[in-house]
Amino acid sequence: ADGQHAVDDIVRVAVALAEQPRSLVLGARRPVPEMPFRSRFGNALTRKVFQAATGVKLADTQTGLRGFAKSLLPEVLAVPGERYEYEMAVLLHLCSAGQLPLEVPIRTIYTSGNRSSHFRPCKDSARVYTVVARHCLGRGARWKYTGQEHAAPGENIS
Repeated sequence: ADGQHAVDDIVRVAVALAEQPRSLVLGARRPVPEMPFRSRFGNALTRKVFQAATGVKLADTQTGLRGFAKSLLPEVLAVPGERYEYEMAVLLHLCSAGQLPLEVPIRTIYTSGNRSSHFRPCKDSARVYTVVARHCLGRGARWKYTGQEHAAPGENIS
């Protein structure tokens, strides 16, 4: 939606998902000279923090190009969160359950200094790292999927 992914990369992720139909497929970007410093630094730091928290080394924990197996949808929809911290919570949850994502290399596209990004550096980073901290303390990202959709407190999902 923000112009960061090419159609052929989206197709590449879809093909990988079709070949591995029980997986999560991540479109893994690589740092390029056009990548703004804050994005390069933030992605590198988050990769290291994620690896320290899970023991799983991923090339790109922040990618927005993800393909989810249909069989994983009920489980990942039960993971609480929104925005970027939800993406991290899903990765933590699946990797903790031994469901390692398949990474497919994709191009890194940044236009106009990444002005189209919706990422709020301070606020979103704090929320992402809070999810990781809770995971490390054993208070998050280890919920059990019960077969019911996640509902916010007081929300009726009938």
